[in-house]
Amino acid sequence: VMEDYFTPQRALPYLEKAHAARPQSFTIAMIYALVRSQVAMLSNQWCRTWQECESVLKDPTLTVEMRQDGIAMIREYMVLYQSDCENPSGSDSLDASGVETENPCATAKTPEELNRCAQADYDAADAALNDIYQEVLEQLSPAMQEKLKIAQRAWLAFRDANCACQAFEVQGEDIYPAVSYGCLAQMTRQRSQEIWELLAP
Repeated sequence: VMEDYFTPQRALPYLEKAHAARPQSFTIAMIYALVRSQVAMLSNQWCRTWQECESVLKDPTLTVEMRQDGIAMIREYMVLYQSDCENPSGSDSLDASGVETENPCATAKTPEELNRCAQADYDAADAALNDIYQEVLEQLSPAMQEKLKIAQRAWLAFRDANCACQAFEVQGEDIYPAVSYGCLAQMTRQRSQEIWELLAP
C-alpha cells in the first residue's frame, strides 16, 4: 500500500481520507494540496491548482505541526512556480479557460519583448518578496522585527545600487531595461530565501 504514495493519482484517496479525519492539520492539508498540484502538473494544469498550496500556507485556522524550515522549503517551491504561472518566462501558460497557450516570453527576441518580459519577471519576484517579508515579520519578536526592517531598507538601497552598476555598461542602449530588471529579479529572489531562513530553528 505504501508504494501508492509514490504515485500521485493513487495517493489521493488516502490523503482525502486523512484530510477528512484531521481537517485542521496543516501538514496533511499541505501534502494533500501538493499532491493534487503534482497530479495537475502531469496534465499541464499546474497554474490552475498551485493556489491551493498558497491558500494552505496562509490559512490561520490550521494547526501547524511542521518545522519552519520545512515550511520555508515549500514556500520557496511555491514562489518558483508562482513566478512561472503569473509571469512565465520559459514555459507555456494557461488562458482563462485553462487551455494551454504559447508563452510569448519563450520566443522573445526584440528589445521591446525582452524588456517587457524581464519587467514582468521582476514584478513577480518583488510581489513574492513582499508577501514573504510580511509573513516572516509577523512571526518575529518585536526586537527582531526592528532589526529586519532596518536590514531590509539597507538591502533595498544596496540592491538598486548594485543593479545600476551591473547595467551601467549598457546604459542608453535598448537592452538596458532587460539587464537591469534581470539583476533586480535575481537579487530579489535570493533575498526572499534569506528572509525565510530567519525562521529556521
